[in-house]
Amino acid sequence: MKNNILKLFAIAILPFFITVSCNKNDDNEPLTKQEAVKVLESASQQMGQAMGELMETDAMQAILNFGNLFYGDEVSTPNIAKTTQELVLLAGKPATKPNLPSFAFTAKDEVQDTPFGNYGTYTWNPTQMVWTYNPVPTDKAIFKFPSDETQETNNAVLTLWNVSSFNQEGDEALTSLNLSLSVNNANVLSVFYKLTLDAENRFKDLSLTIEMSPFYLSAGINFITNNTGVRLGLNNEMKKEGVTIQSSNLQMQFMGLELPSLFVEDDGSEPEEDIMPLTVKGFVQMGGLKITLDLDIAEFSMAPTPESVSTYANKNLKISLYAYPAGNKLAYIKWYNMEGGLVPYFVFSNDEEEPVADFFIYDEF
Repeated sequence: MKNNILKLFAIAILPFFITVSCNKNDDNEPLTKQEAVKVLESASQQMGQAMGELMETDAMQAILNFGNLFYGDEVSTPNIAKTTQELVLLAGKPATKPNLPSFAFTAKDEVQDTPFGNYGTYTWNPTQMVWTYNPVPTDKAIFKFPSDETQETNNAVLTLWNVSSFNQEGDEALTSLNLSLSVNNANVLSVFYKLTLDAENRFKDLSLTIEMSPFYLSAGINFITNNTGVRLGLNNEMKKEGVTIQSSNLQMQFMGLELPSLFVEDDGSEPEEDIMPLTVKGFVQMGGLKITLDLDIAEFSMAPTPESVSTYANKNLKISLYAYPAGNKLAYIKWYNMEGGLVPYFVFSNDEEEPVADFFIYDEF
């Protein structure tokens, strides 16, 4: 179940790292092809700059170095996603060697403070290249380490507390986690995570907020069981100094009788393949660009012949791009069935078409 929570983290934070944006236009007329192309060409540069600034924050630099200390020579470059997973799963795991703790559940007879291990203080020893452990305090996990490779002292302090989980028939779900990070005695990162369960102990709402000055990131996921299966609602927002850089609001319908079927098979194992939603509706906003999605994936998958795939795609996989917040339409997506798979093209206001691949990197559908 811990890995399931990490999947939810991934879903929640994924839109933060999509690198597109655009300019605004005051009237509501469709943009010309030239205007739209200019917007698309500048998109990655604008969001790329924001992501670059985020990566240069004191918080991110310290988090990356923390990951390097734990991973050692296992990886040659920092892995943000993997480091984030470890921060969630560590929560006080005792360590005397610079090795990563296991992702496996801690045996019940070994658990004292949290489902992940003991609280206490973990201090990096740069001479011996090991983490030393002290079982104090008894209500927090504290990691002291250098914020970057140039530091000769442990000037960064990472603290985890309010760690709790729900256990039912051997399955565990992380229900709350607070995290703070200070560098040179100044707080540079705060994380608040909470998972709410309904009266029957099923997932109801998940909320995540990250304050990383000058950035503020928030994400929420809600789960609704209906006659079809489970509807997953996702919303998120990323701001810099109060200005919204990126946001999204998506509704995804999944087939299944109950929520756990999204993540585990009947025998308790994780699905071998990712489960595709039946429908996806909503929008993703990135800078001055708003992308609307109206995807009926279930209907699209009913295409009777290879020749009809593009027809079904154009009928059921509808994607349009607009200037945000003015609302000027930039283009819409038209699908072509070509050698190698389904290929999307932008269709501009003058009906001219350009391959999406000329502007963005994407996975084949």
